[in-house]
Amino acid sequence: MPSYISHSEQYWYTIGSHTITYHEQQKGICVDHRVVRLTSLHMKLLKPLLSGKPVADVYLVRLIYENAFVPAVVKNLERQVREMNARLQPHGLTITRVAKRGFLLTELPDEMEMMD
Repeated sequence: MPSYISHSEQYWYTIGSHTITYHEQQKGICVDHRVVRLTSLHMKLLKPLLSGKPVADVYLVRLIYENAFVPAVVKNLERQVREMNARLQPHGLTITRVAKRGFLLTELPDEMEMMD
């Protein structure tokens, strides 16, 4: 279950066995004390995903684009998620799509689990 602690705009979250430090003013996060650089757009997308619950596509689109929910915008959202995964997966986290629910930030299964 994800959890967080706040200290002057710095937040700690737990996703699986990973601790994530999110600071409002920085362009990046720390995953288990390792810095992960993210764009300001990625930071906006990541914040609601840190809840550990699925976040609807519509919510994410409106959060970052303040736009109608149209196919071109959804494709751009999916591209942003792929870019974020390229930065998060080396640190054991991934954003996956949950059918009919949206996107979810989870711990990447370790290699042994993938082989089973």
